[in-house]
Amino acid sequence: MLHLYQSNRIENLMALLAGVVAVPLASPLAPETIIVQGKGMERWVSLHLAQQLTICANVEFPLPATFVWRLMRAVLGDLPQTSTFSPEILAWRIMGWLGQQANLGVAPRLYGYLEGGEDFRRYKLACRIADIFDQYLIFRPDWVEAWERGALCGLGPDEEWQAALWHDLAQNEAHWARLMGRMFDRLDSSALGNVLGDVLPQRVILFGISTLSPLYLELVRRLARHTEIYLFVLNPSREYWELIRDRREQARLAGTGDAEELFLETGNPLLASLGKQGRDFCGALADFPELQDVFEDEPSSADTLLRRFSETRRSHPL
Repeated sequence: MLHLYQSNRIENLMALLAGVVAVPLASPLAPETIIVQGKGMERWVSLHLAQQLTICANVEFPLPATFVWRLMRAVLGDLPQTSTFSPEILAWRIMGWLGQQANLGVAPRLYGYLEGGEDFRRYKLACRIADIFDQYLIFRPDWVEAWERGALCGLGPDEEWQAALWHDLAQNEAHWARLMGRMFDRLDSSALGNVLGDVLPQRVILFGISTLSPLYLELVRRLARHTEIYLFVLNPSREYWELIRDRREQARLAGTGDAEELFLETGNPLLASLGKQGRDFCGALADFPELQDVFEDEPSSADTLLRRFSETRRSHPL
C-alpha cells in the first residue's frame, strides 16, 4: 500500500515519519529502510528521530539508486554487487575511453580541451561526463536507448561524441534503465510473490526526496502492491503550481503554438526560475489518489514580522 504525504514544512513530515517508525516491525532484528537523497538528509533525519523517539538505531539510509540496484539484484539475479554504470565506476571507464586518440577523433572539442593537459584534467572531465550520463539514465532513458540503437535525438553539436561514447560503454553491459522493464515484468508476475516477501522490507520510506523520475515513480507504484511504501514530500505551495513558468520558458513555449491557449502563469518569479524540477515532480504526484496534504496555514500579511517592522518604522521614523 502507498502512503503519500506532502507539506510545506519539513517538521510536519518529520512528525509523521516518527509516528510511522514508532510502530515496530514484525521482526525485531529487521532494519528500518529510509531512502534519502544525500548524507545531509540522513544526518538530519537520524538526529530528529533520536530526539522524538529517544533513540535512532538499526536504520538503513540508502540512496535511491543504491536501493533500486539492490532490489534488481534480488529480483533478477546474476548482477554484480555494484553497477558498472554508477558514477564512481563509470568515471574510470570514461577516462579510459578519453585516453584513446581514435575516440577523440569524433570529439574535436574534447580533444582541444584535453590537448596538453595532464591526467588529472582528463579524470575531472570523465567525472563530469559520468554525472551527466547518470542523469540521462534517470531522467532521459529514451535518449540513451536511442543512442544504443544508433539514432540521435537532436541534442546539438556534442551529441555525436556522446552517442559514440555511450554506445561503447553500453556494449555488452546492463544498466538499470535497460533492466527496469524486466524487473517490472517480474514484479507483476504472481509467481514472484513468495520471493518478494523475503526480499522486500516490511516497509520502505522515502523522505526528503526533492524529485523522482517517472521510472522511479512507476517503481514506487508497483512496489506498493507488495509492501508498505511511505513517501514524504516537501511542497512549497498548497496550490497547483505546475503551470508556473518563467519569462524565458514562456517565450520558448509560445513559439510552439498560441501562447494564450497555454494558460501559463509567472507567479512567484523565484519559484518559477528555481523550482522547475520540484514543479514537475509535484505535478506528477498530483495524479496519485493516495496524496494527502499536511499543510500549515500561511500567516496573514498583518501577522508577519516584516509587516510589523514596516509599521513601526512608519510610526517612529528615524
